Amino acid sequence: MDEKADIVVIGGGPAGSISALTARNYYPDKKILLIKNAEEGVTPCGIPYMFFSLKNPDENKMGLQMLEKNNIEIVVDEVVKIDRT
Repeated sequence: MDEKADIVVIGGGPAGSISALTARNYYPDKKILLIKNAEEGVTPCGIPYMFFSLKNPDENKMGLQMLEKNNIEIVVDEVVKIDRT
């Protein structure tokens, strides 16, 4: 992969998504790339089930809309090596 970015976030779960959005707040002019290994992620904890029931499996998916809205590029791939040069 020859993609160039100013900031690269590896992992598209809740922590990775929040990290990318936080980076966007601090660095509005930088190119931010988020690399995740699955097309769609799911909410990885049981907190939503404590307050209500999710009857449809689609309700348990983490959306990418907020990342896309904030001009964060998303790549679905696996990171196996980092070349920092």
